[in-house]
Amino acid sequence: MAAIIDRALEYAAKAHQGQVRKGTDIPYISHPYAVGLILQEARCKPEVVAAGILHDTLEDTPATYDELVRLFGLLVADIVQGCSEPDKSLSWEERKEHTIQYLKTAPKTVRMVACADKLHNVRSTLRAMETEGDQVWKRFKRGKEQQTWYYLQLIESLGYQSGFPLLTILEKEIETLFGSNRSEGAIRADIDNKSIDALFCSVYRPAGELSEQAKEQHIQSLLDEVLMLRDQIRNQEQPFQAMAEYLVEKGVKFEQSEGSELLIAFCAALKQRLGLYNYEVYEHFQRNFRKGSFR
Repeated sequence: MAAIIDRALEYAAKAHQGQVRKGTDIPYISHPYAVGLILQEARCKPEVVAAGILHDTLEDTPATYDELVRLFGLLVADIVQGCSEPDKSLSWEERKEHTIQYLKTAPKTVRMVACADKLHNVRSTLRAMETEGDQVWKRFKRGKEQQTWYYLQLIESLGYQSGFPLLTILEKEIETLFGSNRSEGAIRADIDNKSIDALFCSVYRPAGELSEQAKEQHIQSLLDEVLMLRDQIRNQEQPFQAMAEYLVEKGVKFEQSEGSELLIAFCAALKQRLGLYNYEVYEHFQRNFRKGSFR
């Protein structure tokens, strides 16, 4: 084990001494230790693991940023600062909204630590539910409904720039805790890239023409969905505005054309029918756009 991780373990143990996990008598240090282990299992470099162990020290202990810089270096201190809420006097909603917005553009090291932090929190809640049931939500400042909103928004923010394996694990645990975010009409969620690529290619073909690849992938129902959504977009129905705005934020430039309508419809279909998160939808679009699959 790297020396910096050893030092982080010792520092965090002293800093969190006497603290317990919310609504329990479990020593708080178990949480940052677990976050460090998650990051280590994800093969993060020692500085990121150390930051995970220290991620709550600025927020919940007398530790200071300058002290962390002196003891652990600028990278570790910056990650810990990035994982800390800047103003604890704000309301829960204001603090969580700040976190959601900040993580969209945060460095990957910060997003990795934040993801590991939330992953352990979700797993801890799942274990508590085995014995306490829904009573577990009384531990939190906001109940299950608000927590569901927060964690689903976090998934979008953590993946806004790009996805990563640890985020996929968090998605599955969140789905176990809060239930699926997939619509009632969603088809199988494990549809592979080949099928989605065939769909992207097919939506740009002449009306009534379906590529042999698309036929093989059995995506006729998805293709029909895209064309139906395209017609709704032509009628300027509002539910698609959020998807269009997200794509614009990601740098996609739209023109008044059928191609733009099909693009938005393709992305909306992936979100509605497959229950994908925005960042997953964008990754599928970007992969196909680079390949020129629409040409």
